[in-house]
Amino acid sequence: MKKGSNTKGIFKIFVMVYRDCYKARFFLMLLLSILYIVPIFDGLTPLIFTSITQNAQDYLIGKSNVSVIWLPVEIFLVLHMVIILAGIAKKFLSTLTDQRCSQIFGNQLFEKTAKIAQIDFENSNTYEKYKLAYRAISEAEGGFQNSLFGSVETGANLFCNIVSIGIAIGIMVSYSYKLIIFAMVSVVLTFIINIYSEKVRNNLRHRQITKTRQCDYFWSLFSKKEAVKEMRVLNVGEFFKQKWIIIRNEMLEEETSVEGKLLLLLNLGMIVKNFFYGVNIAISIFLTINQTITIAEFAGCLVAFSTLQGAATNITYIMSELYRLLHYAEDFYNFIALKTEEAGIEDFGLFTSEIKLENVFFSYPNTKRYALDKINLTIKKGEHVVIVGENGSGKTTLSKLLTGCFKPVLGKVLMDNQDISQIKPESILKNFSVVSQNFIH
Repeated sequence: MKKGSNTKGIFKIFVMVYRDCYKARFFLMLLLSILYIVPIFDGLTPLIFTSITQNAQDYLIGKSNVSVIWLPVEIFLVLHMVIILAGIAKKFLSTLTDQRCSQIFGNQLFEKTAKIAQIDFENSNTYEKYKLAYRAISEAEGGFQNSLFGSVETGANLFCNIVSIGIAIGIMVSYSYKLIIFAMVSVVLTFIINIYSEKVRNNLRHRQITKTRQCDYFWSLFSKKEAVKEMRVLNVGEFFKQKWIIIRNEMLEEETSVEGKLLLLLNLGMIVKNFFYGVNIAISIFLTINQTITIAEFAGCLVAFSTLQGAATNITYIMSELYRLLHYAEDFYNFIALKTEEAGIEDFGLFTSEIKLENVFFSYPNTKRYALDKINLTIKKGEHVVIVGENGSGKTTLSKLLTGCFKPVLGKVLMDNQDISQIKPESILKNFSVVSQNFIH
């Protein structure tokens, strides 16, 4: 799946996310599913208000006693108390589930990373996909720690609001179909604007991922002790600072330009929504004056319209948020779908004899030039070997071939006459140690 996925692709991602979250934390997700249903009963509010108003009207003209008024009021209070308590419980369980899912999907991400060939990370596209996947499970924003669980919760909120709209529409249609027409015109426009806005933001996020990576790299240089020392010795600190400023300013200008245009669209949607809200109130008043509906039904109509308008507006923002979160989740699954390295299956004991390179050729991704060209080398056990050369001559590349981190394009690397590419990674690693060099002390 790629950037700009269609609706079918987005729906497929949602199904995958929903399935994986239930696998990760079945019991917690089951409890949350029950709590998600409770807010649906808020859609009954217009009917309760109609009953309260009608009973109050009957009481004022002597048709009923005061006890009749209190019954729907008590129902309303109990209903909303249950909804509030369910909301508190849902918030607690949601936070707990979000954290648990983040741990599980984080482990899944790092396990996948360990199985991808190290040479693939020399390709910036692979590293950028990793950064996007990591962001999906750790920096989803919008109150969620990871986008996968966030997508599920947002989808549940979407379902609740759709049901509330269905109830409100049923009530309003019984009064006048005109109310529905004017309400939905504003809602559809707001919905289109929000979905379009998130699509534009998602495309911008993907366009800026290379610049984001560069900014993160330059910023890291100023926050690591060793890098700061090296920059002082080489006198390149100001150069890196200016590079960071230029790239960051370019990103801010792009974001400001995009957000400015989207803000104008959002304001247009708000103006249209408020205009039709006023039109519907005017229609309700007209129907009441002409005695098409009663005063009690007028009150219920206003509450139903507010419920419809509120739920429909919520849906536009929820759909926008869901669209954003699912694109984060898509980044996660795009990385998980990357091809993994075929690890060796042979056991290897302790190193006893020699490491040998036979006619080894090696080149990095996206280049036809060989970094190592027809290398033949034998290192015996007990020997002390120093590999020297200019920058870019292949010293690091050779060391990674010797330790099995990279595999040759042509030729073989043999450890005790056993092809290193056929040996289990854990068997290779237990025979090597690495001491990293600090630039300066």
